[in-house]
Amino acid sequence: MAISVAYLWTENSPRAEMQDLTIDMTPDDLAAFKKLSLGRVRAVFSNRDVGHDVLRKLGITNVRYAGRQQTLKYYIGFSQKFTDKKLGPPPR
Repeated sequence: MAISVAYLWTENSPRAEMQDLTIDMTPDDLAAFKKLSLGRVRAVFSNRDVGHDVLRKLGITNVRYAGRQQTLKYYIGFSQKFTDKKLGPPPR
């Protein structure tokens, strides 16, 4: 998703100009970062590590990381069919 205020933006998009919020949905992060690099959107809201990886893969150098909004916890689930019983039940 590309939006007007968030984590990453091009070097020529000063914060003072970012007042209105417009959401531009994209099919994936690659499309969002391409739009950002070309100046079609002012910012991309993305996971920091995903963003850095996309920038590296696409060779984009005119975009910088601007900061975080909040810290998130990630949870991972495993199928009981393929998980060793010794790991025990999930915490409550």
